[in-house]
Amino acid sequence: MNGMSVNLNRIKAIVIAFILGGILDLNAQAVKLVGGLSNPTDMAIDGNIMYISDYQTGKIFKLKLGINKPILTEVASGFGGPFGLAIKGDELYVAEYDSSQISKIDIKQSKPAKQKVLAAQGVSDLEFIGDTLFAVNFDFNRIEYALNPSLNPILNTYTEINGPFRLLVKDSLLFVNESSNGRVSKINRFSKNPLAQTFAYSFSSPAGMAEYKGILYVAENTSNTISSINLAELSQAKKTIATNIDGPDVLLVHEGILYISEFDKGQISKISLDPLSINSGDYGKPGLYPNPCHSYLNLPSSNKQSTYSIYSTAGKRLFFGLKDTKGSLDVSRLKKGMYILMDDKNTSQIFAKY
Repeated sequence: MNGMSVNLNRIKAIVIAFILGGILDLNAQAVKLVGGLSNPTDMAIDGNIMYISDYQTGKIFKLKLGINKPILTEVASGFGGPFGLAIKGDELYVAEYDSSQISKIDIKQSKPAKQKVLAAQGVSDLEFIGDTLFAVNFDFNRIEYALNPSLNPILNTYTEINGPFRLLVKDSLLFVNESSNGRVSKINRFSKNPLAQTFAYSFSSPAGMAEYKGILYVAENTSNTISSINLAELSQAKKTIATNIDGPDVLLVHEGILYISEFDKGQISKISLDPLSINSGDYGKPGLYPNPCHSYLNLPSSNKQSTYSIYSTAGKRLFFGLKDTKGSLDVSRLKKGMYILMDDKNTSQIFAKY
C-alpha cells in the first residue's frame, strides 16, 4: 500500500503539471540545487551563470546552471548585508542593507573590487529596466529609481507603498510585496500616476515573486510555502505549489525552472515548471512508440516482460499487468485521451491514445 501511495502521488504531480501547463499543485517538492550558504538572499542570472548574495557572510557567489552538482565559487566579499542584486551589462549591482549603500562589481573580472555607487539607507531589492535602476526602500516605505546610476547616482521617489520588500518587473507591470500587510500589488509603470493596485489575496509574509506563463509565484516566508495566482483569472483561489521550504525569500524563473533561495536552510532549491522536463516522466520520450498510439504501444527491449500500470489523468489506475514478450501493450480498450504509463521501476511516461 505504501508503494501504491507513492505511485499515485507521482502520477498526480505529472498529470497536474501536464494539464495545467506547468502549474504544480499540492505536494510538489523542491529539489536542492546547492547548499553551503549561510543566508542566501537574492539571485541574478547572466547567461548560464547564477550569482547569489549571502547575507551573513557578506559575500557574492556564483555557480554554473545546467550541470549536475554545480559548485559554489566566491566572486567577491566585504559587502554589508547584501540583499538585492541586479545585472546591467558586465556589472552586478548590490544593495547593501547593513551598509546603507548600493555598490557594484565587474563580473567579467576574475577578482572584482567593490565600487560604491550611491548612499541608500534601507534598500532591500534592485531591478533594472533599461538604464533605470529601481530600488525597494523597505525602511522608508517607497519605491525609488535612478535614471542612470553610473552617471547620475541619485535616487528619486517613484511611489509610496506600505512595507515593500521585493520587486518584480514584467513587461509593463511592477509587482511589489507588502510583507507586513501580507499583500501583493501591481503597478502600471507607464501610468502618469503610478499607484499600487492590491490583489485580493492574503499571503503569509510575502517575499520574492516570479512570473511564468501568466502565473505569479509568491514565496510566503513565515509559512514556508510557495503559492501561485493566475494573473488572467484573478477570481480563482490561490494555490499552494510547494511546502516545507525553509524561509523562502527570493524566487527566480530561468528556462522553465523556478529557483528558490531558502534563507533559513542556507541553500538554493529548484522546482520544474515545465511539464515536459519532470524527472518522473516525459511525453514523447524516445523508446515509447508510436506516440500517439491506436491499438498497441511498444516499449524499449530493456522493459520487456515487466509489470506495468496505466493511469487516467484523474490518477485512477485503469490497468495492471505484464507486458508481452515483444514488449507491446494492448491499449485498444482505452478511450481517446491522455494516459500515464508506469512500470515496476516507478518510471512513468505520458502517452496519447487516438
